[in-house]
Amino acid sequence: MDPTLPARRWLDAAWLLGFGVVFLFVVRELRATGALGGGLALELPGGTQRFVLRRGGRPVARLVEETHRVGKEWLLAHRVADEQGAIGEVRLRLRSDLSVASIRLDLDGPRFLRAFGPVGRLPPLLAGGRFTLKGTCELETGHCQLEGRVGRRRVSELVEVGRGPVLAVAVRPLLVRGVLGRQVELALFDPLSLARRNVRLELGLRQRRRFAAGEVDVWPVREEAEGRSVRLWLDARGRLLRAEGPGDELVEAEEVR
Repeated sequence: MDPTLPARRWLDAAWLLGFGVVFLFVVRELRATGALGGGLALELPGGTQRFVLRRGGRPVARLVEETHRVGKEWLLAHRVADEQGAIGEVRLRLRSDLSVASIRLDLDGPRFLRAFGPVGRLPPLLAGGRFTLKGTCELETGHCQLEGRVGRRRVSELVEVGRGPVLAVAVRPLLVRGVLGRQVELALFDPLSLARRNVRLELGLRQRRRFAAGEVDVWPVREEAEGRSVRLWLDARGRLLRAEGPGDELVEAEEVR
C-alpha cells in the first residue's frame, strides 16, 4: 500500500483537486440538464477551508485552501504546514472557463516529502532542497512551460495540463448537482505530481452527518484511480469535508467558511 495515497488524493482533489473531459462533453451535459441556460457559467466554491492530515490518529500536516474570484478569473492558493511551521504553497490562476492559466509551486522539498511522501515526477527535485517552479499555460494546447530552481540549480518542465476545466475543485459542484450523472470517468490534473490520470467517480445518496466542521448534508463519493479507492464526503457546494483512503490516513476539514 502506498502510504502517500490518501494525502495525494486530497491534494489532487482539495486543490487542489477538476475534470479533463473534453470541454464539449461538459457543455453537452449541462445543456441536457438545463444547467447551461443562456451560456456556460462554471463556478468554483469560493472561500477558505482548513484541513488536518492525520496518520495513525496523529496530525502530521495542516492545509489551508483559499479560492477567490478576481474579475473573470479565479485564484487558488494552497498552503501546507507541519509541526515545524510553513512548508510552502501552490498557487494557480484559472481563466473564466476554469482552464489553468498559470502555476506556481514554492515548497521546502525535504519537509514536504516527509509529510506527504513522493509525488509523481517531483521527488528528485523536492529532495534537493527549497523548490520553486512557475510558468504559464497555453489555452489551445493545454501545455505549461514551467521554469524554476532547486537550490541554485535551474530546472525546466513541460507539463501537459489539458484543455478546459482540469482541476478536481471544478468537477465536484457539478457532481453533487447531478450534472454528470451518478458515475463518470475523468482525466484529472494534479499540480503536485505534474501529471494527469484517469479517475472514476461514483456519487452516493445524500446523508446527514456530523464532521469536525459541523453537522451538514453530505454526498459520499467513491474515487477510484490506479486500482485504489478513496472515500470522499462533499457538501452541497461540492467542497471536500472528509477523505478516507486505505490504511490509517485521514484528511478532514476543521473549518469551512
